[in-house]
Amino acid sequence: RFLMMGGAGTLYVNKEHTMMVKDQPDYMEELKPLAAALTANLERIRSYSDWAWTYVTPPFNLTWEGRDTGEYIIGGEEFITNDKGESYISYRDFAKAMIDITENPEYIRKRVCVLSR
Repeated sequence: RFLMMGGAGTLYVNKEHTMMVKDQPDYMEELKPLAAALTANLERIRSYSDWAWTYVTPPFNLTWEGRDTGEYIIGGEEFITNDKGESYISYRDFAKAMIDITENPEYIRKRVCVLSR
């Protein structure tokens, strides 16, 4: 099983999946090269038909010092926020989500995003 962590800049901002967060005019210029590399990685992983892969994308705010909620949301390929309008997860909650995603065959050959409730 191959598990890769991506970046929030690679999430789509429209239902047609033609525009990513990184394509927004206010996206930080210094993060654009990283977002482009992560997008290329995702496309390369998608090309491997014989791998059991999952590409997990954290929200914008992935923090060591943040509050742990013990709960998280697993989304798809589109940028989402929680009920409070936050794009946030603590490292502890993210690690729990990664383990749960790895153990669930539903997420094989898919890209998902994760954030705290």
